[in-house]
Amino acid sequence: MALQLYTGDLPKLYNIAMTMSLAELHYELANAKEIRLLTSEVSGELHNRSVAAIHARAMFPGTAVVQGYDELMDAVRQRVDTTDLSTKDSIADGDEFFGMRIALFSATTNDSVHPERFALMLTIFLLGEQQPGIDEYVDTLHDTTLMDKLSLAYDKEYLVKIEKDMEIRDRAVIVGDTMLYPHQFVRRFYSASFVNLPPLLRRCLDQGLSVKLRLDPLRSSKPDYYRDWIEADYWHGRHFSAELLGDKDKRSLWTLHGTTDFMPSDEKPLSPGYPVSFTGFRSKMMDADLREFMVEEFTPTVNPLLPSWRIEGVGKKYTLQKFAHLVYDQKCRVFNHLDGAVRVFRNDEYAETFSKLPNDPGEKIGVRHKLFLVEGNIGMDMVQDLLYEFFMYNPHIEEYFAPLATAVTLA
Repeated sequence: MALQLYTGDLPKLYNIAMTMSLAELHYELANAKEIRLLTSEVSGELHNRSVAAIHARAMFPGTAVVQGYDELMDAVRQRVDTTDLSTKDSIADGDEFFGMRIALFSATTNDSVHPERFALMLTIFLLGEQQPGIDEYVDTLHDTTLMDKLSLAYDKEYLVKIEKDMEIRDRAVIVGDTMLYPHQFVRRFYSASFVNLPPLLRRCLDQGLSVKLRLDPLRSSKPDYYRDWIEADYWHGRHFSAELLGDKDKRSLWTLHGTTDFMPSDEKPLSPGYPVSFTGFRSKMMDADLREFMVEEFTPTVNPLLPSWRIEGVGKKYTLQKFAHLVYDQKCRVFNHLDGAVRVFRNDEYAETFSKLPNDPGEKIGVRHKLFLVEGNIGMDMVQDLLYEFFMYNPHIEEYFAPLATAVTLA
């Protein structure tokens, strides 16, 4: 929904003191030097502090970042005041005007546009446009600049082991006098806030488990800027069954759960915000006493409920897929490995993969990048909590595990 640079025919030159059309306003906001400089400065600092523009004033009152935000808001408002807000036909078509159309819709009540609200929404979209998206984060998955600068050791999968001198807070990782963050792809919708995964990883540490985490390479700030707030989601889950855990079948067992796209009466219709069409579950023996489980989430390439809204996890070049891998030691009767990852596809590759469903598209698809890893004697409650948290908004996780209701006692 961000405002995009207008690439069509340039509008005629005009004096900003005169009345602009909405299309001319769009061009002015995308190209005015004052707007670009303010947007870049404020957006970068908000990104480092991991705070949405709409919450900045409440969280950091009286600070430089809020002063910059207010300056940007004033600059946008001045331009809105010289715009004929009734010229909706000028932005009726074209993807580049989508954000402005949404801002206009949000600011309209009883066919009357509220200029202050319109300016606020435009400011938020401008700031959001400047922040790194999916494609930028895919391109920096192997970027070690920040870790090298802080002399943090990382393994071949770019995971940092959380040591005793590091602190996992609910929304950040504190390393000395630097505030870092779990990777962007661990966030809700790959871009919003964290929910319960960091606290769960902290519980893993408290239980003596080894925790490794992929860090966000594009954000760092000071611990003084840490802010906490509550956002939670609740799932009802069931445990694995002892029968499945003890299965010695070496074949790869493939189970697919799907959701009907257009049936509102369905007990579990697609979520309009994050539609998950299919989830694949694999299980097989990987060694004499080790049984592995894999979970693969498939969202559609186009939102079937809201076609004009992009699917979270789909960028201009890349598509993300959530993936989890678990290992159960049948001899010791304990899970000893659980990692959450994303698979990265080029958009055309993912579209081809998705088109094969409900047939099995195969295991070797996409490029896998681990986001977190837990090792040690992992209890069933922790396995369940981590999976439901990582696959938030995916109803198939509960569907798959619910029939396996036999309680499992681990050593």
